[in-house]
Order: sequence, then C-alpha cells, then structure tokens
Amino acid sequence: MSASRTALLSAAAAFTMAAAATPAHAGSLIVGFDPGEQSETLPEVVDEVGASSNGSAVAGLNARVLDVPGSVASARTALADVPGVRYVEPNRILRISAPVTPNDPKLGELFGLNNLGLRAGFKLDADIDAPEAWGEMGFAQSGWPKRGGAKVAIIDTGISPINPDLVGKVIACGRYETKTFFGLPTGGSRFSSDCGDGNGHGTHVAGTIAATANNAYGVAGVAPNADLIICRGLTGAGSGTTADIANCITWAAAQGADIISMSLGGVGGTAIQDAVRRAWNNGSGALVVAAAGNAGNTTTSYPAGYAEAVSVGATTAADTLATFSQRNADVEISAPGQNIVSTWPGTGNAFKTLSGTSMATPHVAGVAALVKAQNPAFRGAELRARLTSTVDDLGAVGRDSSFGFGRVNAARAVGGTP
Repeated sequence: MSASRTALLSAAAAFTMAAAATPAHAGSLIVGFDPGEQSETLPEVVDEVGASSNGSAVAGLNARVLDVPGSVASARTALADVPGVRYVEPNRILRISAPVTPNDPKLGELFGLNNLGLRAGFKLDADIDAPEAWGEMGFAQSGWPKRGGAKVAIIDTGISPINPDLVGKVIACGRYETKTFFGLPTGGSRFSSDCGDGNGHGTHVAGTIAATANNAYGVAGVAPNADLIICRGLTGAGSGTTADIANCITWAAAQGADIISMSLGGVGGTAIQDAVRRAWNNGSGALVVAAAGNAGNTTTSYPAGYAEAVSVGATTAADTLATFSQRNADVEISAPGQNIVSTWPGTGNAFKTLSGTSMATPHVAGVAALVKAQNPAFRGAELRARLTSTVDDLGAVGRDSSFGFGRVNAARAVGGTP
C-alpha cells in the first residue's frame, strides 16, 4: 500500500472517531488536490467510513465533492494534513448577497448595525454590517427566527420581563446577591430566581444582543435568534461584589452558555479570573467577552484583562475611537459603543440611548452568537479566532492598543472571509 493511501486511511479513521463524538449534521466538502494527484482515491477511501463522493468535480481544478454524514468540521480537520490534499473547505450554500432588513421602526437609529452616513458626523458603513450578515444567515427566508440560536449569558443588572422586544428570550434566569446581617455584608452570596432589572443597564445590553427582529416594534438585536441566560450579578445601583460576579460566571457556564457577555469591570482578582478560566476551559468552552472600560486612559480593566477574555473597545459613528474607551495592549476587538439605542425596562416606547464600552461589548457578543449558530461545533477559541480574523482594521495596521485587531464585522464573520 502506498504511503499516500496509508495516510488517507489514517485520516479516514480519525474522521470516524471525530464524527462519532460530534452531533451529526449533513453537509459536503470540496477537496482540492495538488497537481498530478488522483482525486478519485479520496472518495473511495472516505466511502469506507460512511462518507461518499457524489460524483461531482470542480471542472479544471482537480477537486472533488464529498458528502459527509457527520461533522463537516471534524472531516476538514482529519483530511487537511493528508499528503496530496491542497485544501479542504465546506461546499457552502451561497445566496443573493443583498442585505435583508426587518420591519422594526427604530432600525434606522441603530447606526452600529447599519450606518448609512446620513447624519452629521456619521460615516457611511462605519458599522458591523448586520443586514448583510442576516442575509448570509438566511433570516428573511426562515421567517426571522426568535429562538434556537446560540446561548448567550449576560451578567449584568438583570433584564426587563415585559419589554416586547425581549419577551420569551430568557431560557435561564437568576441572581447572586451578597448575604447581609443587619445591613452589613457577611462575605457570602445567595442565589434566587429573580433577575428583574432595577437599573436598566442589563436590559439595554440584552436588546443589543438579541432583541426580536421583524416584529414591527422597536429595535433589532445583532443575533435576534439568540437564547438568553441572565444572571443578575449587579444591583440596581450598578455594582456587585467579586463573589457575586464569580458565582454568576460559574452558574452561566453550568447552564450551557456558548458566550458570556460582561459589560462591567474593575480591579482584577483571582476568584473572577478562576471563574473565567473555568468557563473558557470546561463544558462547551464559552467565549467570554468583556468591556475594556470607560476611563479614557491606558489602564486595564478586569475581567476584560484576563487572557481568557476578549477585551472590547468602543467606536463612534465616524469609525473613530470613543474618547472614553480605555486603550491598552489587551484590547482585542472594538465595536460601536457611542450613542447606542436599545431596549429599556417597561413597555410602549421603552428605549434609551447610552454610551460606553458596555454598549460595544454586546455587539461583539451578538456577532459571536451568529457565528456559533452557524457553526455549532465551534468552541470559544474558534469563535474568538473567527471574530478577530474578520474585522475591519482601524487605526494602525494590524493589532493596536486602541481598536485591537479592528472593529467587528458580522457579515465577514458569518461568511468566514477575512
């Protein structure tokens, strides 16, 4: 048996084991070969482990199409290093590339999602290209889904249970609060199933991530199909203890959160760092996204400053750095964060405009949720790599202390195109 065929069989066996451990979904791959390689060999070998060639070839490119019954991602990994294989990529579904827009009346105010440059100080396309991403995801064709996407945990001041844009979004809800004795903290925390928002900040964050789209009301979230896990780690005054935040992180990860969004920050500590690290490493491998801070200086805020967390800076409608956004080597990515309109507690015209890296963070969390919904096998590290490799580079070329790698771009992220 040739060395090439032995390598192919070894790769096929690896594919068999990987597929068995991954939720199965139908798909297909395009496998391109080096010049002179016989592309017929691969379908024959992969057929032995349940995959097959559908007989298709890419004319003139020495490439074949494989039908994959298991995980496309696992098959790509198994076949990528096979001698003679030049590339392995998904046989993607392409659609009309025109952006799609829901009928939410305040959509025109969401410059972070779609900036038309029509107002003074606004720059055309200084946005995350959300309508283009929604088109790529096929949301209009699927009826603008309200649920069933990625699980996004928000650790904040809670969420309004009655805002029409957020009704039905929460799949898990609770809060940690510091135990007190005669009004004094005892050093412990207790959990309750109440995650009502006595501040508004958490509701605002939730709307940017997942407000219902195409319901002829209010705004639209970046990932309107996301499911929300809410942990109220901050009080109505907007503050919380280290123990409360650490407990929320651990609880959210235990609920199966794919992304954990924290629009909060302060001085670092081992307890929160350990909780972040545990969420990153254990279970589903959650992507942890946190605000870089609003001091407008070069200090580092935590949990954004931990290696396992993505630190998010804030941009303006002109694609400049917001003056309040902290700048340091830890900033990894940026997003619109100035004058952001989103949901607020209540009904009727329950919306408010806020600014801060707190508002930038949910834009990034929302884009991560779109990517996760499209790539269910992705863990935190893969989501992180996709986000940072598909940005719109602002400022100095490459990563810099103001914008990180650049401003997040949803359309590129879901398309997988740097």
